[in-house]
Amino acid sequence: MLRCELSNFLLDKQKQFHNMRRVPQSKTSDSPYKVQVLDRALAALAILAKSSSDCSLAELCPALKLHKSTVHRLMMVLEQHRLVVKNPDTGRYRLGLRLYELGSRAIDGLDLRGRARPYLDRLQDEFGETVFFCILDEGQVFYVEKVESQRSVRTACTVGSRAPAYCTAVGKAMLAELPDAEVSKIVRRWRVKRV
Repeated sequence: MLRCELSNFLLDKQKQFHNMRRVPQSKTSDSPYKVQVLDRALAALAILAKSSSDCSLAELCPALKLHKSTVHRLMMVLEQHRLVVKNPDTGRYRLGLRLYELGSRAIDGLDLRGRARPYLDRLQDEFGETVFFCILDEGQVFYVEKVESQRSVRTACTVGSRAPAYCTAVGKAMLAELPDAEVSKIVRRWRVKRV
């Protein structure tokens, strides 16, 4: 049998024991534990979240108080994990859809789809057509929920799929509510031409 000193496993040498139960959130907010790269990554994500437009490296550096090469490496890793998206034309960054995917898992506990479902059902009952709950992301429609029509004509899209907004009715409705500048940006990105 292996025997070792209990003191080798103590996190705080002043206390005799370390209790492994979950630490309340009120105590973790003032935690002495820091992981510098995580703090920096989360700060970058927070800056992008607060920004009304995409951010360049030159804008992120002073906000993070870091050198350009450090911010560049940080953004490359966040981009690899799809937490941020870099616009290939401008080199500017914005939050990535992976954050939505992760957030969706958290929201499952709040049951967002379940809460939206009565409204979707009511719309479907009133109009007799397929009803979608979607998010517009980079000029694409991301299907979160769908209530199918009972009629013989059905749509081929599935929950969790994407389609260019200009190719779908729900996407066109969403684009119609956006400011002209945002629509122009999407049109340029997708290279949509007038017919």
